[in-house]
This record gives sequence, C-alpha cells and structure tokens, in this order.
Amino acid sequence: MVRSYGLSCTKKYKPTQEEVLAHLRTGNPVIVYTDPPDRNYWTKNKHFFPVLEVQGNQGYVANPNSKSKTGFTDISTIMQDNVYVLFISK
Repeated sequence: MVRSYGLSCTKKYKPTQEEVLAHLRTGNPVIVYTDPPDRNYWTKNKHFFPVLEVQGNQGYVANPNSKSKTGFTDISTIMQDNVYVLFISK
C-alpha cells in the first residue's frame, strides 16, 4: 500500500531506541506496534501509533487513541513493550 504513495516500508522486530531516533532524524516517520504483557503507558492491549518527528530524545506521537498522549514523548516511553516498528521512507 505505501508503494502506491511513492513510499517504502521496512519492518523491524524490536529495534533499538537509537535505530528509531536515527530514522526519525532523516525526516521520515515510524509506526510503532506495542503488545504489552499486561498494560503499559499506551494501552491495555495491542496498539499501533505513528511517530512523526524528533526533537532531541523525544518523538512526536500522533496517538489515535488519546489526545492526552499525543505530543512529544521520551523515546524510552515510546519504545516501551514495542514488538516491531515500521520504518517509512520517501
């Protein structure tokens, strides 16, 4: 689907915080999939959310489930219980 928009997508299982920050610093977004064993900051269940940009060690999360959890968030919180990350590139 992303190819029809001229984009590419690479799925990586449990990438490091540094890998995600490096990708965001290229000006490209990521989509994080989290599946906590019990519950975490983001959800009690499985959840996808995009991270659109980076400032320092914080990524801008556009959380479809919560206005209060949308905005710049520390990368350690973003990566909590992540299963995989989709790296989107132009």
